Amino acid sequence: MAETMTVGVVTTLVGMGVVFAVLIILSFTTWMLNKIVELIDKKPQNSAPATAERPIATVETTNQNTGIDAKVIAAIATAIAAVTGTPVGNLKFTAIQRVGSTPLPWAQASHAEIMNNRQRFTEGGNR
Repeated sequence: MAETMTVGVVTTLVGMGVVFAVLIILSFTTWMLNKIVELIDKKPQNSAPATAERPIATVETTNQNTGIDAKVIAAIATAIAAVTGTPVGNLKFTAIQRVGSTPLPWAQASHAEIMNNRQRFTEGGNR
């Protein structure tokens, strides 16, 4: 009886030791990969960041009452500038309004995919 208990304790300790050793190796490997990526992506020190020189987006106030906060308009302008590669100062918005209440085609496709995945996971008693 005592011999069986000893074997069980030793097996448990060896198993836990192996698991923790692998976790330590994975943590170290992840840390090293992050450091390597930081070194590769490091920008030259002599170039000044572009965002410090000018504001990211400016919004001109108009006499129209759109009901949209200026911060929201600035966020939209910044997002469009980032996607198109156009400087924010070159963009001018005359109106920002919702096009319609029906979802866009890409949103409809996404909703259909989500529903199909949910249906597939719940078929056959897999809940």
